[in-house]
Amino acid sequence: MKVSTIGIAVVAGLALGGMQGGGTTATFSGPGSIITAKAATSDKVLDDSTQSPDVLKGCTWKLTADGILHLESGTLPEATDTQSSFYGIQVLEGKDNNSFPLDVISLDGPIKAPENASYLFGNLLSNGNGKPVIKGLSHLDTTGSTDFSNMFRGYNKGVLDVSNFDTSKATNMQGMFLGVKEVTGLEGFKTDQVTDMSFMFYDYGDQTKDLSLDLSNWNVNNVGNFDQMFGSAYLKSVNLGSWAHEGPLKGIFSGSLTTKTTQLTLSPQDNLKGSGLLGLDNYLFPEDKAKYTGNWENIKDQYSIDPNKVTYSTDGLITMYSDSSTAPKDNETYIWEPTTTPGNPVTVHYVDQDGKTIQADKQVPGDYDAKYTISPDSISGYDYVGVKDGSLTGTYDSEAKEVTLAYKKATPTTGGNTVTEPAADSASESTSEAPEADQTQPDSTNPVAKKNRAVTAVKKLGLYRTPNFSKRTRIAYYAKQSRTKRPQFVIIGVAQSKNGVKRYLVRDVNHGTKRDGQTGYITAKSAFTTHTYYQSNPKTVKILARVNGYRDKALKHQVKAYKPGQVLHVKKLVHYRLTTRLVLRDGTFVTGNKVKLIMK
Repeated sequence: MKVSTIGIAVVAGLALGGMQGGGTTATFSGPGSIITAKAATSDKVLDDSTQSPDVLKGCTWKLTADGILHLESGTLPEATDTQSSFYGIQVLEGKDNNSFPLDVISLDGPIKAPENASYLFGNLLSNGNGKPVIKGLSHLDTTGSTDFSNMFRGYNKGVLDVSNFDTSKATNMQGMFLGVKEVTGLEGFKTDQVTDMSFMFYDYGDQTKDLSLDLSNWNVNNVGNFDQMFGSAYLKSVNLGSWAHEGPLKGIFSGSLTTKTTQLTLSPQDNLKGSGLLGLDNYLFPEDKAKYTGNWENIKDQYSIDPNKVTYSTDGLITMYSDSSTAPKDNETYIWEPTTTPGNPVTVHYVDQDGKTIQADKQVPGDYDAKYTISPDSISGYDYVGVKDGSLTGTYDSEAKEVTLAYKKATPTTGGNTVTEPAADSASESTSEAPEADQTQPDSTNPVAKKNRAVTAVKKLGLYRTPNFSKRTRIAYYAKQSRTKRPQFVIIGVAQSKNGVKRYLVRDVNHGTKRDGQTGYITAKSAFTTHTYYQSNPKTVKILARVNGYRDKALKHQVKAYKPGQVLHVKKLVHYRLTTRLVLRDGTFVTGNKVKLIMK
């Protein structure tokens, strides 16, 4: 190393006091020699891989005076002695012993993670200046990595986006996000070979934020250790639906503190025996205890005031999910029962005069039996016209209510002259390998449909493994089909690409096809999908495919059958779970699926 460059020094101490899932304590070795460096401008290279070839060996890097460590290419080394593979950096300026902060670790080019990626960024400390920010994780290739244990242990400098990670060879994820504040992109993780998830989200989250983890598409069949996976985590919602693990999820919620979890989605095979799930008596936030009764209720009953509705103590919920013979047959979501029953929120839709969505839906909540008044939003570029469907006033009850507000395009003027707006982007899924890959700004007219809404493809579109669309991440294409054969999906999440473009995380629900149940990301651009079910009353519909009429909205007691070509007159629209039903003038219920009906 040249005299004019900085030295690398290992910083003593651990991010979380040395606590590990395995119970051992890791320590850093003592500081190495420190070499004098002169003050530099922010872009001056202080050190790099040519001057210090033994530092981050195998990786091309440089450190600039603005505190940014640029990783340019190569393979990162494995951590040694359960330490991070990165080290604190110190600079001695003249006679003043000043610490030089490592503020940012920036992955600027293709960087490969080692096979053993354990503690790769874990316990990362900079000399007394806090932990550096990690940027550019989309450039990290984890294809060959098997051990992800404690990979980001203790990282608390913002949100980690791991949507580009390939975990298909992963066997160990112990403590991977221990102490991390927030992670996105977990939906695409492949966990088929993972055997250890203990402490994976221990102390995860931030008590000031309501965070959720949807791990429903993870395969945990080979996991043998769940101990304290969510211990001491601040998680409002955890989704373990569709898991098919054999045996109890022993210790999965255990920890020194209870979780903040007040919503839990479970599959029939989620065995909670010995899970450590805690109830209201152990709730971490005593000031909120008065909000809840201490029981769990099925989310389907959250708006019900029936005094005989079923609720469960925490022990009762654990008992029900300790035996497959007593567990429900489908995925179910449970929430803490509030002391004040809420009313079903009013959903507000915003459309132009052609019925096209111009702003994301908004939900207006309120207590059961309370009055509500909807105030139309001011939308830039539009003038409010009036109510297309529904009412601006009403009372909250157990029924879902919707109001559709219509707007017309305003004509912008400057100095009395009409301003011509730029033409919309005409790129489509059918003419581009990745239609939104190069789009740097989100489409302002792009609707963000609610989670658990069903959508239908009206154009050719692709299904992708991550929110970043490319040929490499594409799973499959869905061809444009006639109305009665259009592909359908259920939205299970909303995400963004690295350029901020909205995506839907969906599950294929085209029963009887080879991709039925497949999850992935599709475009959220309004030109490519439409709601599968009518969201407002179509008044009159024509039958396209055979439709049955029923006595109830659950469509369980058939009373009629309708043939293609028949015209039906609709009195109102009602919601049922993820769908809508049309109530005809004679009180008969029929499906609200647009594939089978078309508005006249």
